Amino acid sequence: MLDITPASVSQYASKKRGCTIELGDPAILSIQELADDMVSGTVGNMGLRMCDICMQVRSQGALDGLDEGPCARDLICNLAAQTDQNKNP
Repeated sequence: MLDITPASVSQYASKKRGCTIELGDPAILSIQELADDMVSGTVGNMGLRMCDICMQVRSQGALDGLDEGPCARDLICNLAAQTDQNKNP
């Protein structure tokens, strides 16, 4: 469903990857809801859901100090640009 390899799943499950970020309750709840929706087949727009979770994590400062590069939204998602255009006619 996530288009990742079994080896990646194993590394996440064994906390060899992705375990250095402390997530706040809102992000954890959103991730749990997304997982439930994936299992039931009611995700809707996966990109928007992932973007929302990413913004929650970034807004809590969980990625401060990490050299993760630019936000993927800035590279591939044009939602921010559309929102800005709608605010400034």
